[in-house]
Amino acid sequence: MPLVCIASSFPEEQNRNLGIVDNLALGFSDIIGHDCVRRVSFETMADHVTQLRPNLVILVGSPLPHTSDYRAIARAAAHCGALFTFWTVEDPYEFDYNYRFVDYADVIFSNDKWAVEFYNHNNVVYLPTAAALDYKRPVESFSQRDLDVFFCGVAFGVRQRVISDALPVLQRYRSLVFGEGWPVIDEQIIRNVRISQSKLIDYYTSSKFVLNIGRDYYLANNFRATFVCHARTSYL
Repeated sequence: MPLVCIASSFPEEQNRNLGIVDNLALGFSDIIGHDCVRRVSFETMADHVTQLRPNLVILVGSPLPHTSDYRAIARAAAHCGALFTFWTVEDPYEFDYNYRFVDYADVIFSNDKWAVEFYNHNNVVYLPTAAALDYKRPVESFSQRDLDVFFCGVAFGVRQRVISDALPVLQRYRSLVFGEGWPVIDEQIIRNVRISQSKLIDYYTSSKFVLNIGRDYYLANNFRATFVCHARTSYL
């Protein structure tokens, strides 16, 4: 019977996107059965791999936190013959930190199609994120949706600039902006709050337009000019 162990790629208390890990575990459970999937913590992953001897080990998330060391997990996976995979969901913003896992992972998945071309690894695959079927919602007809414009995300500088510039337009419609760190310059629209994944999907399905605004590139991405060039020329 195949067995899969899944964990966040860094301690869970630091992970704002833990729902991605949970959704992946749910997805595997739907396909191969709940008894074949173990959703564990990052800190206990190496021990679980040693004890359970799974076929597949998956870490999901960011390689940025300095507290994350993947050597013990990689050794445990190699010892029991498990395939060790890393699914980074922070490309291209944290691309410079891929050195922390690239020498250990048998397979790398990246959420960014263009970043895949720049990995120094023989087995890198583009894999966008998705939600589990449990979060599926009925969608109202376009004209009956409660909101016109919605955005949710941490208030990185580029996002603040975009929302600030668009505010005169957003104020003419039924608009909401949620997330951590937002300066509340319009209390009717901008709210400095975190919401659950389930609530987030409720807002998505009840909005006519959902904004997709990227993050600041300077965090850990010296290749940003190359990525932008690829993204632009691909549409010519």
